[in-house]
Amino acid sequence: MRTSIMSRSVIAVASIAIGSAALTASPASAAASEVTRAEVLGVAAAVRADSPTSAPGGYSAGTMQAIKALAGRACLIEQHPGQVVYGVQAAATEAGQGADGLVVRANIRNGEGSVYACSFAAVATVAGSSILSGSVQLGPAPVSTALSGEVTVTPPVYGDYSSSAFPTLQAAGQSVQTVKVVTSKKVSTPKSAKQKKYAKNKYTKRIKAAKKAYAKALKKAGHSKTKKRSAKKSYSKKRAVARASYKKSIATSKIVRKTTVTTSSSPFNLTATTKP
Repeated sequence: MRTSIMSRSVIAVASIAIGSAALTASPASAAASEVTRAEVLGVAAAVRADSPTSAPGGYSAGTMQAIKALAGRACLIEQHPGQVVYGVQAAATEAGQGADGLVVRANIRNGEGSVYACSFAAVATVAGSSILSGSVQLGPAPVSTALSGEVTVTPPVYGDYSSSAFPTLQAAGQSVQTVKVVTSKKVSTPKSAKQKKYAKNKYTKRIKAAKKAYAKALKKAGHSKTKKRSAKKSYSKKRAVARASYKKSIATSKIVRKTTVTTSSSPFNLTATTKP
């Protein structure tokens, strides 16, 4: 299933001059690459597993690569050729709630060699077929973003590499899961002698009409094998439909299917803080 990503509407929080290069916020119409629920859950789990005491050296190569890939999309790097994520600091929320997530500060080098910082937070539902509600705040400003869909990525916040504060995440809300359950039950439908006789007569008339139409079609077909095959196919179909209808009419039971929709909510209160 595709996700709802808040990073598609980028909020400009600063214009930064770094050396001779000026960094401005991406336009509101810019769209980041899709970030999936599975990616957010996977990166958050990897960050927790590594539990680095210092960044970026404390991450394993696989975790570092995963964080950089996520940061590249969340920070809209694909819209700026020549820029690259070369360092990251990340912190994951505590596991065991209805949602999971992480906050990331990425250090990005542009094509001229200057460096700037990009911060963002990402929150995803733990259970599949769930929808987020609530809000997430990317600190320390803070910038608040409404939670929706299976995964929400906040708009990126850009800042000066040397003076930007390390970001925090605070999110509260619910993960709402909707489950459809289909049950089948056999129900008795007794038929009277009169009903059975009526069904039999109706079946007989339909078969008689089908045979008559078949004989007429064969006569009209002449020596054409193609037309004869078509006539036989049509007759076989009409006969099958008549038999199925008759069988259903005299059946003394039927299967009744019922769909039940259940909704469950899992509240969450998430926090995470990156460290220099």
